[in-house]
Amino acid sequence: MGLFFGLDDTQTGVNLLGMNLREALLQNGWKALDTRTHPRVYADTSGVRYGTLEKAGVRVSLSVGFELLDEGREPIVYLSDDSSSVIVRALIVDEADRRKGVAKTTLAELCQLADKTGSVMYLEPVPIDDKPMLSEDLSRLYARYGFTLDAGSRSVMVRRQVQ
Repeated sequence: MGLFFGLDDTQTGVNLLGMNLREALLQNGWKALDTRTHPRVYADTSGVRYGTLEKAGVRVSLSVGFELLDEGREPIVYLSDDSSSVIVRALIVDEADRRKGVAKTTLAELCQLADKTGSVMYLEPVPIDDKPMLSEDLSRLYARYGFTLDAGSRSVMVRRQVQ
């Protein structure tokens, strides 16, 4: 355990105090892909491209400084007051690395770093492509890592810092 009550990363020894989740991931060996040109950047169904980080066959797309709230039929994205709120837009495991526990390892890393940086993570547990994973299966997976349905929500899950 390092200075600042354990806010240093055990892998790199880097002090995470004052960093947001994206910055902490970059300090832990994740590589930022060029949103404009990289072919592996996450793009939603309407073609909007999002900042994507990559490491060991996994891509994670985060929107730092935003919250996801369920208001009516579909979740709505809101600008947050600070950078501790993060929407996890996608967690994508390469085809060759699926069914090997890579997603679980990534979720564990995300949660550990979110706790160390004081980040609150929001997500909607829906499949992002035609892979055979149901929303219910995703909800159960995320629940194992501390995500719960946000108050009054039918589809948005949130994970707040675990002490």
